[in-house]
Amino acid sequence: MASRSTASLRWQLLRQRLLPKSNCFDNQDLNRISRRPHGHFGLINFEQMRFCETEDELPGGDCEFVTFKYHIPVNPAVDLLLSQRNEDKTCYSDFSYAKKHQIDMTGLVGLWPAEEVLTYHCVSNASLFRNKRVLELGSGYGLAGLAIAACTEAAQVILTDGNPQIVDYLRANINRNRKVFRVDEVDGCLLHWSNDVPAELRYNIDIVIAADCTFFSDMHSALASSVKLLLKRSSESSALFFNPQRDGSLNSFLETARGMGFSVQLIERYDPSVWSIHESLMKGESSAWYNYDMDHCYPLLAVLKFAET
Repeated sequence: MASRSTASLRWQLLRQRLLPKSNCFDNQDLNRISRRPHGHFGLINFEQMRFCETEDELPGGDCEFVTFKYHIPVNPAVDLLLSQRNEDKTCYSDFSYAKKHQIDMTGLVGLWPAEEVLTYHCVSNASLFRNKRVLELGSGYGLAGLAIAACTEAAQVILTDGNPQIVDYLRANINRNRKVFRVDEVDGCLLHWSNDVPAELRYNIDIVIAADCTFFSDMHSALASSVKLLLKRSSESSALFFNPQRDGSLNSFLETARGMGFSVQLIERYDPSVWSIHESLMKGESSAWYNYDMDHCYPLLAVLKFAET
């Protein structure tokens, strides 16, 4: 097939998303131009389940759901079941819903690579969360927060998202996995960064975590403000952000955070296993991730703390 322009391919990508049976171009061409990562780091193995008994109870009208079993790499291993939207199909009602609530739809897509790395980092450093109140921003379907609840000795885990639909899915996934939790207090709640932080959460969180939440520059101020309102006023409080640079959007957010009184540490090589996989992908040693590049795909670790005065 003759090479097609990037613009043509992007229109076809949109068409395939809205009309899943449309398949005029091969997937390799579409993956090449998509900014949605079509790969993962292989840190957390997963498999699609045939059926989960509660899928028919999930909100979302006619939307199609799939259930995945994620194998969390701890000793002994822990399996988490997460139901999520079928990423190959789109519900048209999502567009009007997103406009009504002034939210984006990225959380409905599925597991993003930065969330995979965040999850791996959290279970690999479980001692960070011992006796801590932990809150995840932009949780999506909740893998990282659920893994903390199942694999650490945190005092409390709160999973949040700004999309009311996703909060319903979060709560369903929390209830489904309670039997494997080591943490008794695990909750899901709505938290829209542009709105006020609920009183019961203000200055009451030890560790905030987030993955791939800094892409939209118009939300940087609201995001940094939310973190500032959530964290306890303590030198031990911190926020852990795993985000690719994405055309400088991460640096822009960190500058906003510095302006609000945070000190920032940006770490490139935070884990030897993650870095080794990244180097292999950069060298093209794997064909599993067609459009891998460091700027858009490799999550840097940004640690935010209150600056000493």
